[in-house]
Amino acid sequence: MNYFTIHIRQYKFTAIITLIITFVSLMNESNIPSTGWLSFKNSDKVVHIIMYMTLSYVLFLERNQKRYLSVRHHKIPNFVFMIILILMGGVIEIIQPIVSNRSCNLLDFLANGVGAIFGFLLFKYTHRLLKL
Repeated sequence: MNYFTIHIRQYKFTAIITLIITFVSLMNESNIPSTGWLSFKNSDKVVHIIMYMTLSYVLFLERNQKRYLSVRHHKIPNFVFMIILILMGGVIEIIQPIVSNRSCNLLDFLANGVGAIFGFLLFKYTHRLLKL
């Protein structure tokens, strides 16, 4: 198996979640379904945290699977991937006004970063328990 195929298999769920987050984040506001149970002030920040926590958790789970560690040719530390996740949240916030009717929001960006950090911390805690 070549290097590219191995990475596609390794990060398949991360890629799917990234595409979903990007698609939902760049939708017009009128197309986003509203839920009755998330109707409190700044409830969208909770959604941002959950989305990026899920993405971060899955990324670090897939990245640190023992079966892929042996074929890894690079030694990029986890914090680099954390920075990439945070930058992804920022870039999406910046391009939202360009491709949709949504605004760029600093608190959304911060919620994305908090979610990414929470996902990594959850991974660090559960990684030992799951013994992956």
